[in-house]
Amino acid sequence: MSTVAILAALLLTIGSAHADDAIRVLDPEPEPTWIQPGLEGIAFNVAMWSYDRYVKDYGFSHIDPSTMYENLSSGWVWDKDQFSINQFWHPYQGSFYYSAARYYGNDFYVSTAFTTLGSLQWEYFMEAEHASYNDLITTTLGGSMFGEVTFRLSNAMLDPNSKGFERFLREFGATVVNPINGFNRLLSGETYRGYSRRNQPRFRRSSMLLRATTGEAIPFFVTADGDYRTRRQRLPRANTEVLVIYGDEFKAPKPYDYFILNLGVNIVKNPVSTVSARAQIASTEIYHSAHQRGQLLIGQNFDYIDNGMYKLGVSGVGGGYAHIRTWGDNWYHTLHTQIGIIPLGGVSTEFFRQTQRDYNLGAGAFSHTRIALGQREIWHTAFVSDRYWLHTRSGVKGDEFIGNFRFEVAHSVWKPVGVAFSLGAFDRLAKTRDHGTRSEFTQEGRLLLTYGFQ
Repeated sequence: MSTVAILAALLLTIGSAHADDAIRVLDPEPEPTWIQPGLEGIAFNVAMWSYDRYVKDYGFSHIDPSTMYENLSSGWVWDKDQFSINQFWHPYQGSFYYSAARYYGNDFYVSTAFTTLGSLQWEYFMEAEHASYNDLITTTLGGSMFGEVTFRLSNAMLDPNSKGFERFLREFGATVVNPINGFNRLLSGETYRGYSRRNQPRFRRSSMLLRATTGEAIPFFVTADGDYRTRRQRLPRANTEVLVIYGDEFKAPKPYDYFILNLGVNIVKNPVSTVSARAQIASTEIYHSAHQRGQLLIGQNFDYIDNGMYKLGVSGVGGGYAHIRTWGDNWYHTLHTQIGIIPLGGVSTEFFRQTQRDYNLGAGAFSHTRIALGQREIWHTAFVSDRYWLHTRSGVKGDEFIGNFRFEVAHSVWKPVGVAFSLGAFDRLAKTRDHGTRSEFTQEGRLLLTYGFQ
């Protein structure tokens, strides 16, 4: 998934639509089918294998009946693929299986099952390597999240009544964000014709906020202390981000009717990739008055950071509480807090000579808190804190304690343009069984120019 392409497509297509038209109601909802997405999943795996085998000639792609039998009759392993492959590209691969199922009318849960099935087929039959625990977990959890987020954003870009160059931009942008949605629309002819009831899930009307920021970091550094080394050096961080807030968390009856997506990229130099996503799966309102609301919720989370200095990739599911209060002239404050489990996560390790991999894989827990205060369309201040604990299952034995914090103040200068100042910090404490203790602390400040619309 190209972050730059997604940013450009979002700005070109969603930006030209009014918020009330962001998600169109298509009626009636199509009858779900399992045959087409199943066949598409198989076709996608065969196509991806063909590229690996006949274009790249990767060793793992040399499969035959004996490799398939070996995989089926052997136990599962933890693989040693690169961090970006395991923590980003496998979830992205999973989003293709998921999106095919969603296109043909299946809901979130059934589509997630298709993601698991697609991953199992790949693990057992399309690689000359033993099936991997981490591939199955990250492909399923990350794939369902990538798939649902990009599927909804892709559909948000579409307008069956648009024509000419605008129609091209919308269809092109929707395909960049979710290739499976675009491919199926092309096959069915929906790319070229007006409104069609066929093969389109029904979405409620939903608001959407899109904000792009770019700026420059002011003195920032990383320090690391432990039994082996101490260092202090500059840390490359993304200087361009795109934030999407989809829906209203207090009016979200179905999975992913509300989610937040933040993508980061450094376009000019020191390219980085950061992805942070928070989605609401279910909620129960516990109080509602004229000026405030509160609810209990179940959420799904995904984080990916790989900036050349440290790596973090986790998928989690948890429960929490959300609150909003409004008063006066558009003043508001919000609170969202959540705790949950991490079935599998990856984090940097310095001891790659012992593990043959520069990151550990483990399971654990997380907490997420975000607080905001402001005056709508004028200014806001926000604080976000994420904490992670991972107990290593594959790698250097021990426990990792990681924190990621961000504080931001933003002000609208001339709608939709504004300015913002942010402070960020990342801390890590690694307590290993055989190699002592190591700690890291990173901090940064950024001056930002923002562009947003709702």
